[in-house]
Amino acid sequence: MTAWEKTEAASEGMEMFEQAAEQGHVYAMCRLGSIHNERKEHERASEWFTKGADAGLPQAMYGLAYMLDTGEGAGAPDYPAAVGWYMRAADAGSGDAASNLSNMCALGRGMASHKMPDTSSPQLDPRMLSLIASYDVSSIVCQAL
Repeated sequence: MTAWEKTEAASEGMEMFEQAAEQGHVYAMCRLGSIHNERKEHERASEWFTKGADAGLPQAMYGLAYMLDTGEGAGAPDYPAAVGWYMRAADAGSGDAASNLSNMCALGRGMASHKMPDTSSPQLDPRMLSLIASYDVSSIVCQAL
């Protein structure tokens, strides 16, 4: 039994999260995404993660990217969309997103539709420079195979 199985107490907790989310609380949106994903209610999970991501919460961006990356609820992964959300989340400070994006780069997933940023840009975050470096190395390794 998980903490969010459909019990009376869980239903009350969900109502509280929904009220907070509807009032604009982004952490509640993200938590609802996680709960619905745990319950295998992927469409609802995606809706809440998207709302939180659109509101700028890195954790929600990561949750949405992970669902797109794994294909949870969609039947098949959407790598280009996952890369886009991982990039936004990493840019907003998510280390998990940067790690998963690096793995996607190494595997060549979703990269064809994304132009890598100009590394000479003074506005580029140092974390992104590291990520780009790992992409450049992994692309050389992948080409050698």
